[in-house]
Amino acid sequence: MGIRRANILDELDMVLTDAAFADRDAILRDYASMLDEQHLERFGYALSRVAETSSQLTALDITAWRNGWRFYADFGNIVGVLITAILISLGGPFWYDLLQLSVTTLRSTRSRLGGDKAVAGGATVFGGLQTVEEDNQD
Repeated sequence: MGIRRANILDELDMVLTDAAFADRDAILRDYASMLDEQHLERFGYALSRVAETSSQLTALDITAWRNGWRFYADFGNIVGVLITAILISLGGPFWYDLLQLSVTTLRSTRSRLGGDKAVAGGATVFGGLQTVEEDNQD
């Protein structure tokens, strides 16, 4: 079954041709006008919802593109948008590597400041977590 208006009307025409209706053209015209009315009704509803939402956002002083294209007249904004685009394009691997680097740096800094404490039995306490080092004696 078709979704587009033309497909629906073609399918109706095919059904009416097979059934040999005498007033086939009148039925097609009426059905086409009903489809148009429904489309306009739904379109009008959508426009009213957009207007309502826009007025609600305006009441909260939230407007889309408040400055319009003037936003890009400021060089700092252009640089910010470009940096954001570059960072987004780098994706997950970049952020994973950055996180790993920061954690490694944090651990090395903490160990230099004496944050790690050795405990009996080869265990190490790091930030309140205790890890046990096992001896591999084969």
